Amino acid sequence: MHKVPTASEISSIQRLLTVAKGDSTSAEVIAKAILSTWRPDVYAHLDITSLRCLTASQRIDVGVVIAYVVSAGHGLDELGLEPELSAIGRLWGN
Repeated sequence: MHKVPTASEISSIQRLLTVAKGDSTSAEVIAKAILSTWRPDVYAHLDITSLRCLTASQRIDVGVVIAYVVSAGHGLDELGLEPELSAIGRLWGN
């Protein structure tokens, strides 16, 4: 059985997805963090030190999403987010 995300986890995911669609250094760092949790075989190039450029709340959201993926045992695509993740992958992918 899949872990259902809490309202707080959903909020973190949505905030990060919104930023990742932007055009800034933070957007690129957040996109790489999200993509590395979705398809690590393709997008496994997250440099943890790059998170320093994010705001404190963005760093917390990244931590929440990574913790969710680890505890849930499945990626964000299993939440119906594959279209959004694919779009972000096209924007910021390799």
